[in-house]
Amino acid sequence: KIKFKNLKIDNLDFNYEKSKEKIFKNLSLEINVNDCVGIIGSSGIGKTSLIDLVLGLLKPKNGSIFINGEKLNDHKLLYNLTSYMPQDPVVLDGSIESNITLETNQYLIDREKLKKALKFAELDNFVDGLEKKNKTLIGENGINLSGGQKQRLALARGFYFNRDIVILDEATSSLDKETSKNIVKNIELIKNKKTLIIISHNMETLKNCNKIFKIENQKLVLDGKY
Repeated sequence: KIKFKNLKIDNLDFNYEKSKEKIFKNLSLEINVNDCVGIIGSSGIGKTSLIDLVLGLLKPKNGSIFINGEKLNDHKLLYNLTSYMPQDPVVLDGSIESNITLETNQYLIDREKLKKALKFAELDNFVDGLEKKNKTLIGENGINLSGGQKQRLALARGFYFNRDIVILDEATSSLDKETSKNIVKNIELIKNKKTLIIISHNMETLKNCNKIFKIENQKLVLDGKY
């Protein structure tokens, strides 16, 4: 398995098909292993679009992305390195444990990792209070969970898969203040062990970041530290 060392975005241009207005123009960014990078910017300015470009879900008009110094042509490589936690996570119609581990065969689940993932995402007390614990079914689209619980489920999933790069896209936005604060503390525990990219409008969530960038005038501007 390839170990992540460095991600570089070089002179990237992007606009949506039906729009002539550029979202990004000559945007460049470099992220090194174990960096904790915050990205801020007003609503609708392109924070999620930037992540979608990195993940290959959108294609740039110009510019290149490099991983470990090599031009990225196959985004599968990045999928294997990355855990992505969006604001509105995908929730499967199944049990809590199958949603976190994405495993249908319960004998293949790493129980110790699952336990740690629940603790990291502040879900352990909630699950312990349920009659069927991890086996509890969460219903279609997670109908039996609140928005905050769905976000915590996605955080647990990201932790369980233990990837080199962790991307949090407003991943604590539906959480109450106390839970959000605890998760920021838990992020501190994986700081310097993982490469973290945190998109948030809440500066408190970015307190662990060693670099904070602001999207401004179609570019990324270094905004300093927390």
